Amino acid sequence: MSTRSLLRKATTTTAIGIAGVALASGTAFAGSSGQQIEFHDNRHIANSIHVRGHNQNDVIVEHCFNTPDTVNKLRGWWWQGQISIDAYSGKGCTGKVNWSASPAVPAIQDGDDWTAIGD
Repeated sequence: MSTRSLLRKATTTTAIGIAGVALASGTAFAGSSGQQIEFHDNRHIANSIHVRGHNQNDVIVEHCFNTPDTVNKLRGWWWQGQISIDAYSGKGCTGKVNWSASPAVPAIQDGDDWTAIGD
């Protein structure tokens, strides 16, 4: 086998390996296994929210998100099924809980990968 042929095979193998790792990562594809949340603070009562529920891998996770705007896209976190949300008066999920809800997030939906939830 020539050096050129060996180099070509090594490059192809490396590219396939990198693609496999990228596809196996935790990020879901649009609408395929959970959705990202777009939180609407319609009453302007939430400086942060705490979300707890199942992610795209059916693992229970939770996270606090600061919500400085009326419409807040909670990027990079994927949810499915029944989740719980508590809205806090302070940043970093501190202060008084002003609102709570337990909405259902579809695992699969047509269109984009955002589910709007609001107070």
